[in-house]
Amino acid sequence: MLFGAPYAATRERKLNLMLDMLSLTTNDKFVDLGSGDGRIVIAAAKRGIESYGYEMNPILVLISRRNIKKQNLKTKTKIYWKSYWKVSLKDYSAVTVFGIKHIMPSLKKKLRKEIEGGGRIVSNHFKFPEWKEVEKRENLYLYRIPININN
Repeated sequence: MLFGAPYAATRERKLNLMLDMLSLTTNDKFVDLGSGDGRIVIAAAKRGIESYGYEMNPILVLISRRNIKKQNLKTKTKIYWKSYWKVSLKDYSAVTVFGIKHIMPSLKKKLRKEIEGGGRIVSNHFKFPEWKEVEKRENLYLYRIPININN
């Protein structure tokens, strides 16, 4: 770990379950927060979804970009070497995150403020406090941003 949270690779079966839970369509714009080696972003792009990732570890960003290029997915996806805390997420309709417990309250506020109503979030392992999941499979939690939210 050079920057950010420790890297933990998501196995293919679980990342596919995460993407299935989001019910992605070609109208979605997908983002993986803390995208690691890019495997979730790449899997979403292979499904025809416009996909993005934010990662703070420059080595993982280089690995992600190399894998995207190798799989000829550069027109469908992009990995940013940047903290997702410093960007607006308002353009995204579907989100995955493998956060750590202490960031979840702040991340919940950010997502509710920036993601439009109807947007979906799947959290791997850690739940958002005081936020009822729509669906739970294994240690994956699907949340939906309410359509009429007053911040």
